[in-house]
Amino acid sequence: MVGSSAPEGPRSTADNEAVVGGAAIVVGLAVALSGLLLYQASAPGGSHVSGVGLALAFAGVFAVERISGRLGLSTTTRHRVALGFGALAAALALAFLVVDYPDFSGAVAGSGGESAAAAIWFRAAG
Repeated sequence: MVGSSAPEGPRSTADNEAVVGGAAIVVGLAVALSGLLLYQASAPGGSHVSGVGLALAFAGVFAVERISGRLGLSTTTRHRVALGFGALAAALALAFLVVDYPDFSGAVAGSGGESAAAAIWFRAAG
């Protein structure tokens, strides 16, 4: 209660789920959009990153009761589906690191005593 001196009790689980689910939706959509930007550099890599973001966003959607509650799913089913999409996002992220990450980060040829900006300029010019 605002302005009350009474100690506030612990927040309910529904509030925590809404915050975590909302954060997963926002982060997932940001990752998906960055995957679309990466699509120009590498079609498979950009698609992979977008898939990670979409899986994370869907995990957030099923974690938030206000959104997924309209589907008529039980709480246990919602948690399982959200956990499944979260696991899918983690597996896709791990697969991206194994398969597509070397396409984005290669060794930069240089003398070794240069700054990071000079290395980026050398990589872009070469």
